[in-house]
Amino acid sequence: MHVSKQERGGQTKPVLTLPTFQSSEKMFKRINKADVDQYCTKSDGHKKVYTNKDSLKKHSTTRILDPCTVSYVNLFINGVLQPPHLYVVKKGELVLLSVDVPLKGVPIILQFVRVYS
Repeated sequence: MHVSKQERGGQTKPVLTLPTFQSSEKMFKRINKADVDQYCTKSDGHKKVYTNKDSLKKHSTTRILDPCTVSYVNLFINGVLQPPHLYVVKKGELVLLSVDVPLKGVPIILQFVRVYS
């Protein structure tokens, strides 16, 4: 954006010019199918390691899967997406690497996404 001043009738008035952008068309590959499963548990206020035994079976659709068998793994603690450097997922195990531990009763959801082309 560029603002300049023009002299008109003894008064200075701003002139505003907006930049122009070239439009570009983007093509995206259509995904035929994606499956989403989740492992759910609740924090006990002490543990940093959770296993398949800690699963809330009523809310979980899977056990803790091997991350090599899925396209994406996301961890939500108390509904907040966690950055990948704060946890490690192995088949049957979730390890929290943060200094603090989630408060007792806080939901922990490990989401597994498989994308098929």
